[in-house]
Amino acid sequence: MGSNNSFTDPPIKLENNPTVNYSQLIITSNIMEYGVYKLVHWVYVKVDTGYLKDIPNEIEHFIDVFIHIVPGGIALFCLENGLDNIKIGKKQTLELNPIKYAYDMDFLVTANSLNYTFYCKQINSSQNIKDIRDIDFSESDDLLSFKYSKNSSLKNECFNSSDDLEFDSTGKIITINNLLNNYSLFIVTTYHLSKLYFQTIKVENIEIEEVPYASIKCRFESFCRSYGKLAKINPAYQLILDSSCARGCERSVETRYKHKIYFRYENEENSWVLFNKTLLEMCTIGETEQEFTILPKIFSLNTNILYWKVELEVKAIFSDQTSSSGLTSMHFKINEKPFNGYCTINSTRGYALKTLFAIECSSWTDND
Repeated sequence: MGSNNSFTDPPIKLENNPTVNYSQLIITSNIMEYGVYKLVHWVYVKVDTGYLKDIPNEIEHFIDVFIHIVPGGIALFCLENGLDNIKIGKKQTLELNPIKYAYDMDFLVTANSLNYTFYCKQINSSQNIKDIRDIDFSESDDLLSFKYSKNSSLKNECFNSSDDLEFDSTGKIITINNLLNNYSLFIVTTYHLSKLYFQTIKVENIEIEEVPYASIKCRFESFCRSYGKLAKINPAYQLILDSSCARGCERSVETRYKHKIYFRYENEENSWVLFNKTLLEMCTIGETEQEFTILPKIFSLNTNILYWKVELEVKAIFSDQTSSSGLTSMHFKINEKPFNGYCTINSTRGYALKTLFAIECSSWTDND
């Protein structure tokens, strides 16, 4: 449908689509632009009427359906795995980098092609703001303006001066050098196709020099398909996670790792349940190692659970016997198997490397 609310003429032809002349049309992803389309299905039947020559033997029927293709949206993240709560020490810096961690869920635009605006608000320890509508921006200047404006009246409740933060040359990556408060809330916004996207990051500034910055990643990226804050996984494969201390452990004499697994049920987003330790030991390898392996057994024993979370604690022990711990987590969703369909194979007999055969499948439902 064009801007004048009328459909294009001539119509769009799907000539290169191999399914266009069959009863089941398949259009793969990222083929059609965003917008409203009218798909017209034409059925032509020619009937063998035998010796009856005076009756119509050709039948045509048209049916149409309207389809609206909408953007998947921007997964706006500034820290690894969509982390939105972090602790830092009084001598540590913190980088918020949407260019590295944000992405278009349709993979049509790159993160560095978007513009980002950063804000910061002072909060208390009990506040857990997730909705941008709950934030009062009336007395907040965006941090890029605060950093570079010649207007000395610009203030920000998170910083003593503009020297406490730095931007890269693009203005899209911010480094926080010093925070005024124990608890700060950073808000990052961007617009894509006239829609606002945002992330809030709660930062706790604690009275020790360094806090370990825990990092956890899938060793094989193809086994962990990003979908918003989640990584979709195949429950039939074992999952290998690599854990590390990205920074904050340089002075430590010993670094300890501890993995925990949580699960939740559908529509219970904040009700995470710690996985049974006995089963954890049966279904995983390397609970206290940097390489943590989750065996398929854990998923086959819990087929009703789709949502999982792995939490990593990194504990740095220093020469004076003091210690500091940092946390991070990674969220997973089981990629559900298609169901309720059937497949047929023809021919059912033949010879290896000689006989051609075809597999046809129909009526499958795939939630993912």
